[in-house]
Amino acid sequence: MTDAPARAAPLTIGGWLVLLGVGIVLAPFLVLLNLTTLWRDVFASGAFDIMSDTASPDYDPLWPVVLVGELAFQVMMLLATLLLAASFFRRKWAFPRLYLGVNLMALTANLVDIAAVRHLLPELPLFDGATVQTFASLAISLLIWTPYLFLSDRARRTFIA
Repeated sequence: MTDAPARAAPLTIGGWLVLLGVGIVLAPFLVLLNLTTLWRDVFASGAFDIMSDTASPDYDPLWPVVLVGELAFQVMMLLATLLLAASFFRRKWAFPRLYLGVNLMALTANLVDIAAVRHLLPELPLFDGATVQTFASLAISLLIWTPYLFLSDRARRTFIA
């Protein structure tokens, strides 16, 4: 009578994963803050109506696409960060891949946003302080946490559920 080897129980979230967990918990709140700020600054203030009115001197056909796209992306990121948090705390095996995907998506969207704003407002500096900070924090996060999640024994033994 041969039994299949028993599968090890996942480790609890501990060690460096606690630090990652803090970021995972804060992420949906930060995205929600960005979403409400975007709504207030662009849509509720009437700026969207001005920029999407063909009679307006500020009109560019790309403005509505960029603004609605940004709003849709923020909603998608809110859902993605909630899914990421659920996956993290349930210690799902897919968490490392999901983490990589969500952060690559955010980094790519940041680059697209920079290019769109550069096209629409060429007089603005390409990289202001907030843009550099956002881009750098995403890139550093990817460079630190992705190898840890894919190569560390601790992460491998935590995300197995």
